[in-house]
Amino acid sequence: MQLLLQNLPDKELISRVKRSNDREAAAVLLSRYSHLLAAVCLPKLNKEKSASVVYPSLLQYMNSALSVQSIYKVNEWMQQIVHAYFSRNVKSDTTLPSRQFQALYRLENRVDNAGNNPIEKEALLTQLKQALKSLNPDELYIAKAFYADQKSFDQIATSKDITIDKVRNTLKGVKKKIALTLMDQAYEQ
Repeated sequence: MQLLLQNLPDKELISRVKRSNDREAAAVLLSRYSHLLAAVCLPKLNKEKSASVVYPSLLQYMNSALSVQSIYKVNEWMQQIVHAYFSRNVKSDTTLPSRQFQALYRLENRVDNAGNNPIEKEALLTQLKQALKSLNPDELYIAKAFYADQKSFDQIATSKDITIDKVRNTLKGVKKKIALTLMDQAYEQ
C-alpha cells in the first residue's frame, strides 16, 4: 500500500488524510519532505532545542495539523511551521485554522462529497449558478466561452476584439470572484 501511496501527488495524499484520517498517507507525505524539515531545522538546533526534542514535537504537530489546516504547498507550509516553532515556543498544541481557511476547507469537502452525492451536487450547482449571477456580461461570456465551449484564449480575444492578456486576466478575476462567493456561502453555513 505504501508503494502505491508514494506515487500519488501531494494534493491526493492531503485529501486522503482529511477524508479518512489515513495515517499511511500522512507518513508518506511527511517522509517525502523530511529532507526539507532537516535542512530548515539544522541551523536552528542548539543545546536548548536539541534534535531529539524538536523533530518529534514538530512531526507530531504536523501530523495533527494535516487534517485541520488548509495546505496548498506542503514545502511552504512546513517552512512556516518550523519558523513558528523556533520563533516562539510551540510545543505540540494544535492551533485552529482561521475562519477563511475553515470556510475553504468546508468548500473543498463539499466539492469532494458532491461527486458521490446527487443532493449535494445539486446544492453546489445552485450555489455556483448564484455565484455566476454576480459576474458582469463580459466576464460571463469569457468564462462560458473558455470553460463550456472550450475556446482558446486567441479565439475568445478575436471574437471580443480584446488582447489575450485581457482574456487571461478576466478569467483569473472570474475564478477569484466565484471562489470568494462560494467561500462566503460556505462560511455562512
